[in-house]
Amino acid sequence: MEQHYSSFIEPVAYSTPPVIPNTTCNFCKKRYTTEAQLKNHECKIKPFILAGLNPNGTPNPDNVRFTDTQKDNLIRKLLLEVAILHKKVAKHDQELKQLKRKHMMQIVRSLNNDPSQVPSKTLNQWIAQLSVSISNVALIFQKNLHEAIKQVIYDGLNMSSNSNVKIPIQCFYEKANTLYIYGEESSGIVKWYSGDTSTIRKLCSSIATRFLQIYVENEEYFIDPSLDPDEKQDKKIQNLNKVMDHYYTNSNFLQELIVKLYDKLKERFPYADSTTTQESDED
Repeated sequence: MEQHYSSFIEPVAYSTPPVIPNTTCNFCKKRYTTEAQLKNHECKIKPFILAGLNPNGTPNPDNVRFTDTQKDNLIRKLLLEVAILHKKVAKHDQELKQLKRKHMMQIVRSLNNDPSQVPSKTLNQWIAQLSVSISNVALIFQKNLHEAIKQVIYDGLNMSSNSNVKIPIQCFYEKANTLYIYGEESSGIVKWYSGDTSTIRKLCSSIATRFLQIYVENEEYFIDPSLDPDEKQDKKIQNLNKVMDHYYTNSNFLQELIVKLYDKLKERFPYADSTTTQESDED
């Protein structure tokens, strides 16, 4: 009896070979390890493709272009990403401003809480006792009024430093290009506060007024006696225009002066540890 074994033979199962994903970029022909890396790469080079350029910025001879639909989708995506990025930047800027303001207030608070930081004179009193002489006025005609003003301030700083006198201006590495002033605020209270260009403008105006007074009292000193009457009159007008120049009120000059004063006076904030502790407690 012939036996049929076909019904007893189990079919051999052949495994389907795995499909190897194509991770080569069709644009630059670079191969990546994973599909995720390829996708990330393609997102970065799409703008180059749209512009008909190679990733290095050179023209693409193939001039591969998006379809209109691809262009629209890319533009929408880019607009969304720009809007999200703009929102994040605005938020970070606001947080940074708040942090700077918080740090500034902590420095002012620390200065006002320490009696040893109180100088003997307010800013106005210190400016009033600065030495201004005919030689300082002469510098106006050698250079200009705002340079002469700066020289008076620098001389006053050097004199106070040599005399070990605490001046009513402090600056710290922890707060760049910021002047802390001891003087009378608009409220009438004498205390430390954060100065600005308006504070320095008043300081310069006070010195400029003294220059004018000295010049008017010694007008003939700055005139060459060998000049004839008409030439003398012209020279007086020229000198007066130089003395009454108002460039020192220019915001660019004032900001530059603040930076230079900061560079001369900056020091380490003596309450850095306590300030850090305050920040931690408040957070």
